[in-house]
Amino acid sequence: MTFEITRSKNLVSRSLQPRTASILCGALLWAPFANVAFAVEAKVVLDQILGEAIPQLQNVMASVSQGCSGGSSGLPPVGWSEKQKSGNLAVNAFSAARTALATGQTSDAVQQINTGVSQLDALIVGLHNSCSGGASGVDPVSYSNYVRFRDVLKERLETAKRFL
Repeated sequence: MTFEITRSKNLVSRSLQPRTASILCGALLWAPFANVAFAVEAKVVLDQILGEAIPQLQNVMASVSQGCSGGSSGLPPVGWSEKQKSGNLAVNAFSAARTALATGQTSDAVQQINTGVSQLDALIVGLHNSCSGGASGVDPVSYSNYVRFRDVLKERLETAKRFL
């Protein structure tokens, strides 16, 4: 009886070995294709994020241009023309990133995204205390919304870049 149990365990064990090996080989064979699929999906997601971010950033810049209290519909922050350059450079970099993604130039796209984020940071940081008032200036009326827009966009872009 003991011999029969041992023998049947050996038969089950031997029959499972080729199946396990097949499963492992299949998983290893298809893993690179899964990575390619993730990379393609990441490019699509990045393009969508950038496609939404560009007009949103342009809306933020329009809001900022009249973001300080005063006048009939608001006033621009102090030094707006310099701050506006950072915003425009961010828009241009994000547009260039979309083009690079579409043409398969992933490393260039990542570089352009990083440039765009850096310029967006420069715009938002430059807005702090940039309106007249107070001892050292005050923030634009919607400053917290601008900061939140930047932070959410940065997080979304960084997350999607990890899958490239």
